[in-house]
Amino acid sequence: MFNPILLAILSPFFFALTNVWDKYIVVHRVKNALSYAVIDGLTIFVYSIILSVFVSWAGVSLNALLIPAVIGVLYGASTLAYYYVIQKEDVTHFIGLLYVYPILVAFMSFLFLNEVIPLVGYIGMILTVSGAVLMTTRIKKFNSKVFLYLAVMVVLSAVGEFLVKVSTSHVPELNAIAISDLFLGLTLFCVAFFIPKIRSGIKYEFTHNLHLSVISQIVWVFAIITLFYAMAGLPATIVASLGVLQPLFVLVMERIADSYIGKISRDTLLLPKLGAILLIIIGIALLTMSGALFLK
Repeated sequence: MFNPILLAILSPFFFALTNVWDKYIVVHRVKNALSYAVIDGLTIFVYSIILSVFVSWAGVSLNALLIPAVIGVLYGASTLAYYYVIQKEDVTHFIGLLYVYPILVAFMSFLFLNEVIPLVGYIGMILTVSGAVLMTTRIKKFNSKVFLYLAVMVVLSAVGEFLVKVSTSHVPELNAIAISDLFLGLTLFCVAFFIPKIRSGIKYEFTHNLHLSVISQIVWVFAIITLFYAMAGLPATIVASLGVLQPLFVLVMERIADSYIGKISRDTLLLPKLGAILLIIIGIALLTMSGALFLK
């Protein structure tokens, strides 16, 4: 069994890889980002069916699957908001603002699960969240619609990760992942059915960019598996806060993509972000210490 702290660090790495890959696709390949999101839904739906065939469903009740189903709906809605925002902003900018959600996860975990972590963990959470938010200080203009979609992502991400923690107490991880990804795909299909502008672009995105979605959703599967298993072994507050590594990983990956694949970011200056990076690194060190204390 992998160390849950390692899994909690790997999860934001895989999510960051997905973010940068998606940004490259949106900038250089797709015509309609929201239609492409539906192709992602199709791909992850197929993956969930394949996974469900290979896991045992013995002893898993239908009632227990309700929480993973809700997780999938939340992630599906968040995916649409994500693709809207990713068209407008550099990934490090909006991912930085997104990572205020660990505070909400910590609050819900304390309120509903009576979850308390060592004090050093809360200090680490505050530092990492502060560093993530500081990543956004170079945004020159942030329109109100982007901010609204980002606020929706914050709430959906917080509730989704909290429910991931809850689900680990009721459903085996792989079963929960299969159901959540199944409903993620179904949510995106439903949106496409009701919105003609999204539906009209699906044929082009399917014929031209399906293979790109296949690649990105493989990485998503690794991200979600490491997230669920990390939540099974650690408090939700620690896992969500360690997720703040994601904008740091994104920052490095953006530079690699800009240099070797194709330009995807407008803000290429690293020096103004060093203070934020330092806060994140110190915070992550404290959170890792907190996780180690919890596992003892």
